[in-house]
Amino acid sequence: FDLKKMTLNSVFSMQLHRFPDEVNEIVVTAVNEQKIEGELAKIDSGWKGMSFMPNGMRPYKGDPNNPRAYVLMPNDEMKQMLEDHVLTLQSMSSSKYAVKLLDTIKRWERNLSTVSEVTDAWMVMQRKWMYLESIFLDSD
Repeated sequence: FDLKKMTLNSVFSMQLHRFPDEVNEIVVTAVNEQKIEGELAKIDSGWKGMSFMPNGMRPYKGDPNNPRAYVLMPNDEMKQMLEDHVLTLQSMSSSKYAVKLLDTIKRWERNLSTVSEVTDAWMVMQRKWMYLESIFLDSD
């Protein structure tokens, strides 16, 4: 069946009016799948634009032009977006209309879980490092 050659006459010849429930179910499924695809596209574009730089890292101790190290600053915008997207993905995965997109949804859930775990571990390690660094390098 060639959609480019489809005309109104060919639609009427299919006699779809005889199957209103089936046609309605197909339309509802397609609309809901399209909504999920749109949400996935928003999630994708949101994370493509997310960066720790330029305000995410700041010099730590020493000359600003030649600091001893750089530290990661807490990013509330990223944390909020992460939480929002995780909830959105959980909601999507429980939808009966997400069956065809379940692999993509699960991949995003894994990726965002990894982002959360890594940033949390980084911040914990950084706090410990800053504490110990001041003890060992700044003490006389």
